[in-house]
Amino acid sequence: MQLYKGANYQQDFINELKKNNKLFLYGPGFKHYKEEHTLEDVMSIFDRKPEIIFVGHSWLNDDPKKNLLIKNKIDLSVKKYFKIFFLNKEYVKLNDKLKFFNENKFNLGFSHHHKVDFYSKETNTQCSFIPFAFNKDLFESQFNNQVKKYDLGFSGIIQNQNKNAEQSDIRRRITKKLFHTFFDIPIIKKNRLSLFWNVIPSSRISRYLATSFNYYKFYDVEDYIKKLFECKIYINTLSPINLVSPRYFETFASNSILLCEKSNVYDKIFEGKLKYFTFDKDLKNFNDQVYSLLNDYGNISDIISNNRKCVYNNHTWENRVIKVIDLINKR
Repeated sequence: MQLYKGANYQQDFINELKKNNKLFLYGPGFKHYKEEHTLEDVMSIFDRKPEIIFVGHSWLNDDPKKNLLIKNKIDLSVKKYFKIFFLNKEYVKLNDKLKFFNENKFNLGFSHHHKVDFYSKETNTQCSFIPFAFNKDLFESQFNNQVKKYDLGFSGIIQNQNKNAEQSDIRRRITKKLFHTFFDIPIIKKNRLSLFWNVIPSSRISRYLATSFNYYKFYDVEDYIKKLFECKIYINTLSPINLVSPRYFETFASNSILLCEKSNVYDKIFEGKLKYFTFDKDLKNFNDQVYSLLNDYGNISDIISNNRKCVYNNHTWENRVIKVIDLINKR
């Protein structure tokens, strides 16, 4: 998987898909890829032709400055193969992606975004909602006894600057509520809380300053998970276009309390089985919620334990792949 260029969640999905299915990865950087290949050239590589063509996260280019399609001569409009797409980053080149899937007459589609009825209509393809999940192999018992040394934590970009992302500035406002800031960089705390706060500022100069003066640090996967386990409460806010990111499930898996902005998008995913706590979007009750949870922390161990069991039973990438395979088989 070293050659697969994608986010961790993309790699997690593919790794899980490979466990019980014979998967051949094709694209730039992989052994058999050639720009001059036609679809039949690719199929001729196999002793037995694949049953399904799965156009995954990285076949279409998400860079707004580049062409949608990577350089190739593969014609996916042929009807003799069963073709599936996984729509990704629905806030980047969405119309171009939907047009591509429509013109190439795919048989089935998936998306991590909940507006699948719209995607189905625009692609003329049945598109199913597959929520994000977490990689349970990374969250197994190694950190279960980690001391909760932080009252509150967050790590991530302060706000996506893509104009189509429609992401609010709530992370920036929370940061300013907790810290005296300079160009989005949290400098001095306004409270006595023990905080793990690792924000990536929006501007290039701010990122340079934050990194240079150790206000921001890049954490590898293991260190990031360790920090999650060290937080009593972890802040989650909606990603671009109200996507519910893997971090929500990672928070539950790390025995932390999920504190997030109010939204109705959680209902379809959590289905009333996961207990989380919310604050208003105007942040007027943010401090009250934080201190209330900390004061009551010793009394909500059952909630934390039940949440962890629930995500392990229902929200792993294994669960998501099982659903994908089930939907494929029903076709």
